[in-house]
Amino acid sequence: LPFAVGWACGWVLCWRRLPLTVPPGAARPAAAVIVPARNVAAALPDLLDSLADQLRWGDEVIVVDDGSTDGTAETAAAQGAWVLAAPPLAVGWTGKASACWAGASATSAPVLVFLDADVTLAPGALDRIVGAAAAEPRTLVSVQPWHRMERPYEQLSIPFNLVSLAGTGLTTPWGARVPVRVAFGPVLATTRAAYEASGGHAHPDVRGSVVDDISLARRYDGRVRLAQGRDVASFRMYPDGVRQLVDGWTKNIAAGAGSVPWWAFALTVGWLWSMIGGPAAGLPCWAASAAQVWVLGRRVGRVRWRTAVLAPLLAVWFLVVLARSAWLRARRRPVPWRGRAVPRA
Repeated sequence: LPFAVGWACGWVLCWRRLPLTVPPGAARPAAAVIVPARNVAAALPDLLDSLADQLRWGDEVIVVDDGSTDGTAETAAAQGAWVLAAPPLAVGWTGKASACWAGASATSAPVLVFLDADVTLAPGALDRIVGAAAAEPRTLVSVQPWHRMERPYEQLSIPFNLVSLAGTGLTTPWGARVPVRVAFGPVLATTRAAYEASGGHAHPDVRGSVVDDISLARRYDGRVRLAQGRDVASFRMYPDGVRQLVDGWTKNIAAGAGSVPWWAFALTVGWLWSMIGGPAAGLPCWAASAAQVWVLGRRVGRVRWRTAVLAPLLAVWFLVVLARSAWLRARRRPVPWRGRAVPRA
């Protein structure tokens, strides 16, 4: 019975999907696509290729090179993007926030779209993203991309992807009534007027935040619209090895946990407990957890069946990285990221 309760928590947390819908006939104004980039030369071609056939007259594509040493600027320029060198990093700013603000300040289109360099847009997605932002001009539109996990170790991101989505509370049966307190940083869109009114990435609460996406969402006072799905965007987050994956999730998972509603936090604890305790509860329970991870995991990324069988270990792994992130955050210890120490203020 305790296992069944925890297992049910997982289904409740991931009950609804969050499609990106656009009102019929919604206007598609010009957009400034801003890509903050630091040492992402290998990822940029896929993003820029996915954008090439989706641009319209008046659109701007700007890659803000944040002190890269791997040819990021040259790669972007070779594919026709406008390349802007980020200003020297000022005290109290993170590199990404500084690059995003520089890109927004250098462009003029009425809608801003911020894309991480490891994102690939699905065909027609840019029109939908810009249209959604234009249809709700005071809103921040945010998309969690579908995770392309190509190498076995990348499967270790599955519990983080699932908990990040479930922790919003929006995918529960009553999610439509849940206040939105977070955003997903890889894909953000907003009107320029709303961005400037919020203070954007230059706001003191945003510019130094490790989770700048969540801090920016708070500046919109709940006017945030979240979506997810492979039909909008996908990404490959950590292609350079296990250490990059660990540092990436360590950097922000504990800070993000602070934005999870208490009841969603309780449901998540019950769900993780059921995964860890599945083997002790018996083979049928273990199999039930594996099936659940297989079904729900495919909503957020490419999941292998062999990974789903290891559901108990995935839950333990998640808790270990969460504990590491919380410890570093409590000690205000920096986390290395792309050749730069990210402070944990």
